[in-house]
Amino acid sequence: MVAILPPTLVSGIIEPLHQASLEGAKFQSADFHECLLYGAILRGADLSDTNITPKMLDSAYGVKFGCGETKLPDGMAPPIHWFEAEDTEKDSEELRSAFFQAYEEHFSGDPHFWRPGKKLITINDVRINR
Repeated sequence: MVAILPPTLVSGIIEPLHQASLEGAKFQSADFHECLLYGAILRGADLSDTNITPKMLDSAYGVKFGCGETKLPDGMAPPIHWFEAEDTEKDSEELRSAFFQAYEEHFSGDPHFWRPGKKLITINDVRINR
């Protein structure tokens, strides 16, 4: 599933995006000003046309390179702790599983990180009207 989000102020709509799955999302001119992305999943997300900052990315988890690479604004390097995927064109359940295992391991020592058994809020559909 790919969500294409139109130009908008992301932080004014969903703040914080704590542990949000933004996998495969393509942001178009999105304004991430003061948006909290702690634990957000950015695998395959296209953030190249945003004002996201390295500080915001440090608290999120994406893919440095390879299958599912997170696209960042020109000149911005991915955080050192991000996942390094195989360089292949075809995604697979094994690659996704390896990413999510690394994601869980990265946040394993954090008591604020959501784990099974805690309350979970599911957002099925978000519509933005201007």
